[in-house]
Amino acid sequence: MCVLSCVQLLAPWKKVFRAKTEEERAAWMKQMFVAVDVLEGGLKECSKGKGCFFGGDSVGYVDVVLGGAVSFVHANDMITGGKLFDAARTPLLAAWLERFGELDAAKAVLQDVDRAVEHTKVRPTEMAAEGELKLLGTWASPYVSRVKLALHLKGLSYEYVVEEDHFNNKSELPLSSNPVHKKVPVMIHNGKPICESLIIMEYLDEAFPDTAAPLLPADPHDRAVARFWAAYIDDKLVPSWKQAFSGKTGEEKAEGMRHMLAAVDALEAAMEEWSYKGKPFFGGDAVGFLDVALGGLLSEELCGAKILDAAKTPLLSAWARRFGEMDAAKVALPDVCKLVEFAKMRRVQLEAAMAATTEMAAEDELKLLGFWASPYVCRVKLALHLKGLIYDYVEEDVFTNKSELLLSCNPVHAKVPVLIHNGKPICESQVIVQYIDEVFPDAGVTLLPADPHDRAAARFWAAYIDDKLLPPWVHAYRGKTDEEKAERMKQTLAVVDALETAMEECSKGNAFFGGDTVGYVDVALGGLLSWLHGTEELCGAKILDAAKTPLLSAWARRFGELDAANAALPDVGRLMAGGGDELKLLATWFSPFASRVKFVFHLKGLSYENIEEDLKNKSELLLKSNPVIKKVPVLLHNGKPLCESMVIVEYLDETFAAVGPSVVPADPYERAVARFWVSYIDNKLVAPWFQVFRGKTKEEKAEGLKQMFEATAVMEVAFRECSKGRPFFGGDAVGIVDVALGSQLGWLRASETLSGIKLFDPAKTPLLLAWAERFLALDAAKASMPESGRLLAYAKMRQAETDAANASNPFVSRVKFVFHLKGLSYENIEEDLKNKSELLLKSNPAIKKVPVLFHNGKPLCESMIIVEYIDETFAGVGPSVVPTDAYERAVARFWVSYIDNKLVAPWFQVFRSKSMEEKAEGLKQIFVAVMVLEEAFKECSKGRPFFGGDNAGIVDIALGSQLGWVRASQALSGIKLFDPAKTPLLAAWAERFLALDAAKASMPEFGRLIEYAKMRQADKMAGRNNHELKLLGTWPSPFVVRVRLALGLKGLSYEYVEQDIRDKSELLVVSNPVHKKVPVLIHGGKPVCESQIIVQYIDEAFPGAGASLLPSDPHERAVARFWATYIDDEFATKFRAMGEAKEEEEKDEAAAQVFSALETLEEAMKGKVFFGGDSAGYVDVALGGFLGWIKAAEALVGVAFLDGARTPLLAAWAARFSALEAAKEAIPSVERLREFHVAMHAAAATVAGN
Repeated sequence: MCVLSCVQLLAPWKKVFRAKTEEERAAWMKQMFVAVDVLEGGLKECSKGKGCFFGGDSVGYVDVVLGGAVSFVHANDMITGGKLFDAARTPLLAAWLERFGELDAAKAVLQDVDRAVEHTKVRPTEMAAEGELKLLGTWASPYVSRVKLALHLKGLSYEYVVEEDHFNNKSELPLSSNPVHKKVPVMIHNGKPICESLIIMEYLDEAFPDTAAPLLPADPHDRAVARFWAAYIDDKLVPSWKQAFSGKTGEEKAEGMRHMLAAVDALEAAMEEWSYKGKPFFGGDAVGFLDVALGGLLSEELCGAKILDAAKTPLLSAWARRFGEMDAAKVALPDVCKLVEFAKMRRVQLEAAMAATTEMAAEDELKLLGFWASPYVCRVKLALHLKGLIYDYVEEDVFTNKSELLLSCNPVHAKVPVLIHNGKPICESQVIVQYIDEVFPDAGVTLLPADPHDRAAARFWAAYIDDKLLPPWVHAYRGKTDEEKAERMKQTLAVVDALETAMEECSKGNAFFGGDTVGYVDVALGGLLSWLHGTEELCGAKILDAAKTPLLSAWARRFGELDAANAALPDVGRLMAGGGDELKLLATWFSPFASRVKFVFHLKGLSYENIEEDLKNKSELLLKSNPVIKKVPVLLHNGKPLCESMVIVEYLDETFAAVGPSVVPADPYERAVARFWVSYIDNKLVAPWFQVFRGKTKEEKAEGLKQMFEATAVMEVAFRECSKGRPFFGGDAVGIVDVALGSQLGWLRASETLSGIKLFDPAKTPLLLAWAERFLALDAAKASMPESGRLLAYAKMRQAETDAANASNPFVSRVKFVFHLKGLSYENIEEDLKNKSELLLKSNPAIKKVPVLFHNGKPLCESMIIVEYIDETFAGVGPSVVPTDAYERAVARFWVSYIDNKLVAPWFQVFRSKSMEEKAEGLKQIFVAVMVLEEAFKECSKGRPFFGGDNAGIVDIALGSQLGWVRASQALSGIKLFDPAKTPLLAAWAERFLALDAAKASMPEFGRLIEYAKMRQADKMAGRNNHELKLLGTWPSPFVVRVRLALGLKGLSYEYVEQDIRDKSELLVVSNPVHKKVPVLIHGGKPVCESQIIVQYIDEAFPGAGASLLPSDPHERAVARFWATYIDDEFATKFRAMGEAKEEEEKDEAAAQVFSALETLEEAMKGKVFFGGDSAGYVDVALGGFLGWIKAAEALVGVAFLDGARTPLLAAWAARFSALEAAKEAIPSVERLREFHVAMHAAAATVAGN
């Protein structure tokens, strides 16, 4: 308590001399005197009434802490003219001050008072020069309020420059400081401007890390989540709030209010999740980044509606009250009455937070908080096992989600290990090991020597390991350059040489540093053993070399054989595999935002699983992982989701800071500038590009194009300033601005090809044009960007789909027909069914499909319901399409239903079917329905031209709307649905219907429909719907299993056709006329043969499906092909020879060759989870195809080919590979293979006997 009070005294004391106003100075002085009063009481209690020192009769720890400030206490008195330790107010402290000052040690160490006075006077001037802050703003701006809040919460002094008439007459300062947007707020720090409120807040937090509490969480995942919700506030809440407040019509305002309340509901849910289970703020116990982002907007009832309603949003309402009561909020937020005259400011006292305490009862209860890969945690585990102590181990998620228990037990460092002994936490590995040895002296071995000198020596070498070995060793494999790594390895080896000498001295010829038994130094160094061995694999350098350090090498072998070491140390293979850092990316191959994330993955060399999403049929995983926006990309890191591309990019850069190059600048100012330009790209270039691509009118598209060209011109200037003559926005290497803009290049080039408009023009933007070429030449860009030809084909498809979305929709044509038939005017709003509008989703929430009719603002759905509604509502306009007679009306409705259920539904089945059988069945149903409708026409028309008689009726409309697609299908497939020879009445009716003016006006243009149908068909054949894959195989064949494994790993659907090799099918013989063997993969009617060729084809033909099987790097790809060939030539042939050998000598020789091949593959497997790295790849599939037979052979001959003792890595790999879902589905069971083998041998014996 006394130490804490010392801190509470010194911290405000510094603020007193840095304060810019008398009010600030007085406030800090007040806090100082409160701390002094606490110390007076503390002295009385600690000195036990003697009043000498805090330590009693002699100086103690608290005396030293406080005594270091004695000179500055005197300086304070001389400068202020007052007494901090006043004899009248604090007599004990005043007397202590005199006594402490008389000590010889104090006289020798403490600074001269005059010098302290001079330093104190000069320092505030220096501080002001170092950190001049100037804020440009207007009183009413919520964005300016955010920055003010951040400044006050951080305790930073600043000059506030008010823009009096910011909207009509901007001053020169904001125009020059923010020439791009010309808006406030602008923060000027030492002459450098920073723009955009959220960017400024992050800058303040990063530039002033030691002032007050940080706004952004320390944990990267929590930080990313905070950024996501702050962006959500700006992207979803603020625009709808502006619309609700300043909409031009009542409808606009009401719509804005609806969206705003929906956003508030989402934030209510976020508050429940993000506020750490009932804590007062988004940031937990203290205000954080998200609180400030939302707090800057705090003003209620702006639109005549309750925004934060205690009944509907109780958490946000309570939060708003708490936030509004803070001093920073009172100073920074504008008066609500001034903003809106009828608004009322809520003033409610902050409720005291409930404190929960947990009692730990059991005697000698030991609990270790740790992380499996931490060498420091391994030390503690070693000590506990060596002492034979039972303990409860709690695995911590140290990277993304530290537990409340860890944070409360180690609030200073928030790190593992933490040992909790009977409820009391002990931190720091060496401290814990010593504690264990001291508290449990009779348990197991004694770790620290009894002799004080030996004990001191042991502590020295343990400290030497931490201070001299660990730092260079870490950088030996994490260094950013080869030179740095080499230098660090040199330092590491020098330290190891010193430890070799220490081993000789400490062990005195015995087995361990501790003598005959393991001791303190053994535990300190032993905790690192797995990592040291792993580094040897990573760096290719021998750290513990038997030739150079024979004692340490022998010690390492002995230590590694200990039971405690086996129990405590992690597996080297697991460490080298990344220890379960599972990275999954939900993406679409064509998304530029997903490309951003993929680029960083490849740049940093991170392995990840790519999960391709179908945005028309979003997966449960996507909807669950991103319930707010429901879009890709989504990163799942160890199961925890993160959304928004640039949030993910920064998260990856922070979380994997030691892996590969960094894309986020280290300097806070440069980081803020980079974030500004990323925001500019998304808002000023990407957003209008979407407007051009998706705009519904020529005016919208033209405006979007204009904005894009303006933004490109600005980015040309930005590149010159940011790059400073170097190749990228980030300088010599790519940065986040390069990633943000570079990810768009594929789509920009595709748009250029389609429209002929050059965005990056050599004459106008030569720098950007050259930059684009450099960016696209990067390996990471090649690996992450979609292939240009495929993207262009997709862009054409999307354009055609958008153009034809409603025009080609037969159900929309029904409604349009009636409009034209009745001569009714209407507004047609084209929908992009891949990116459905809010209006459609809101108007037809159940089915979310067109058509939807709005009549005086009220929506109606379903085509025939709309048709009948129009006919009834506008009965006096144009001809009627619904019969007036009740019975005839019922008959007509029956045939409408029949058309939809018996003709249209199977037609969709034909168009979307996965197999030839399904298509054939659908076609059969269609022909049956057409024959029935031929008879129906005869009955309904009664010799007249239409189903409805003399005029077209609802049955004509229902069937006639399909005619465009019927004819397009006929042109593509050659099948005549309305054949004059078989259905003469319907064929003649169709000609009459299409000749109607209403049909001409409402039906899609035939050529356009054909083009659209061709594109859909081509896209389907290219594999987007991958239903045209057929595999010819035999179930026992390991080569067929390979192909099935590849298809399964890529997540592709296919039709499997089992072949009888003794009676080969015509399809097999035609598809593989050379070898007439399986497997054969038929894709879109084209056969591909040979298992390895097929696997490579699958990987290349479906690059967006599943994880890639072949590496992207050419060298690595060549190596993978080498090993796959080795498996076929050296393993498979010998394995087969072993099975076919008739003599025991032949079998033994073949078996020896099999074992030799497996041992070679064992070497290739070292340091990997799979041959392909973190996920199964090409070599895994090549060998995995034989796993079933390897296990069957083991069962048949009683020999373990994959022996845990002989080939442990392969044995472990086989278990991992077999556990994959694709393997479970593709690899036959051992029992089935065994039975097949026995049957085949019996058949062969029978043939031989005959």
